[in-house]
Amino acid sequence: MVHKSEDKKNSTPQNKPPDSEKHFPPGLSRKLLKMGLTNNQTLVYRAIYLLKECTLFQIAHHLNVTAAKVSPVINQLKMMNSVTVIPKSQPEKFSM
Repeated sequence: MVHKSEDKKNSTPQNKPPDSEKHFPPGLSRKLLKMGLTNNQTLVYRAIYLLKECTLFQIAHHLNVTAAKVSPVINQLKMMNSVTVIPKSQPEKFSM
């Protein structure tokens, strides 16, 4: 997934992950990849995990990419039943 250019003012010192990243279980990304998810699917899955209930645009913002990059990945995860669409949410929201 191609990331937008990062703003140096917003970069985290010493490449430390933001606080929300600390709550993602260690090694889970590696396990998801071993289960067959692609890198992009794993990144989006991780974003949904960390954001809890979120829209496509919130996921894109979290990943610092465009919504157009996230949309096909969300559709793939929905087809795999890896994410849940929250019923009647407008705009559509996703969760684990």
